[in-house]
Amino acid sequence: MAYCAKCGTELDEHGVCPKCAAEADEKEPNEKVKKVVDQFESVRDRTDEFDADDIEENRIFAALGYLGIFVLVPILCAPGSKFARFHASQSLNLIIFHFIYIVVSVILCILCFQVGTALGIIVTGLCLIVGICPMVLLFKGLSNAAQGLAKELPLIGTHEFLN
Repeated sequence: MAYCAKCGTELDEHGVCPKCAAEADEKEPNEKVKKVVDQFESVRDRTDEFDADDIEENRIFAALGYLGIFVLVPILCAPGSKFARFHASQSLNLIIFHFIYIVVSVILCILCFQVGTALGIIVTGLCLIVGICPMVLLFKGLSNAAQGLAKELPLIGTHEFLN
């Protein structure tokens, strides 16, 4: 079933809204989704900058770096590996982003609960839903490291804390 993008009425068999006579634009929602997917997938791939032997020898250390406190594993176990340091840096980006997200969302939830219980519950629910983003980025980075790819994390991967 298709619905009108302007008024929400179900479209007829010809893709025309009987209420406002607007023709359905099937490409509009798909284009919006495509833009989001393109932004997520069009990250800088720096794999060519690293030695293939370095990648193969240290990709497990790099992957372990995404598991919280294990960010120290690539730093301590493979100190000479540029690939492991790259992923440790990406993991630090993720940890900092997640920390800032948690602090902001807790403050926001507390303030909203002060205004009203219903508002607090709604905002807390929204914060929990948005809290999925760091997990998605974690799995993306973990997957990249395990596959031997040096792709920056979407949205947050442009900062380098380790050289």
